[in-house]
Amino acid sequence: MLTFTERHGMRILFIALLIGIIAGLFVFFFPQVLSSSPHNVYFLNQNFESVKKSEIIPYLQFMQEKWLSTPIEIEARSKKFLIDKKALFLHWDLARIKKDILRAKDGVVPIHFVWDENKVREAFQFIAEKTYLPPQKATMNDNRVFHSQPGYRLNTNQAIEETKNAISQGLTHIQIESFEILPPETDTATLLTSLGINHLLSRYETSLEGKDEKTRFNIQKGANSLSGFILEKRKVFSFNQVVGPADKDDGYLDVFGKLNIQHLAN
Repeated sequence: MLTFTERHGMRILFIALLIGIIAGLFVFFFPQVLSSSPHNVYFLNQNFESVKKSEIIPYLQFMQEKWLSTPIEIEARSKKFLIDKKALFLHWDLARIKKDILRAKDGVVPIHFVWDENKVREAFQFIAEKTYLPPQKATMNDNRVFHSQPGYRLNTNQAIEETKNAISQGLTHIQIESFEILPPETDTATLLTSLGINHLLSRYETSLEGKDEKTRFNIQKGANSLSGFILEKRKVFSFNQVVGPADKDDGYLDVFGKLNIQHLAN
């Protein structure tokens, strides 16, 4: 049977052992909590779980250099433009990105960056000039109505904001949609009304289902040649006079060795 002194000594030993275990766990895990980034946090598809806090800024600097080496690819009205990021004096706000990485519990951290506003505006002014399309009013010439076309003008301020948001999301290809539509001075409907045509006179449709691409191309090209043609009363319509021979020299495609335009000729 243990004496009081022995029991007291074992109790002290047990407490000391327990304190030692807790201290060991604290020493082992606490530095990991202080030095490691949160789980499930991504920046440009890179997980920072295994990156220590002291290494985040150097790692971001390495990522930034690689990121800056690729241009910004912008597409506007089917035209593509490549802009050198360094020419815009673009660079990341590393401190803010690190703060977001450490603060976020999970999810994607956006790219916080700054750039030279004047250089950015110069770049988008160039894009605006290359994508500008003036409106075309409807006109009539030689018994043919030439349809009106709307114009397009880039809204530079909105386009810059679009680009900012896209870059912050880590996008490499940016589709610009910020265009103002410019109405023509005279649209097609107004011109037709002035000619006394204010309603649909007749209509005919035929299906192109099952037709190959070359045939569809030829039919579309021929239809474009017919578009706007006005056939006056008691006048005879001549396909060859309006459309032409419709052969290879006119840009039509050879379909199985024979130009297929019967849908237009009938």
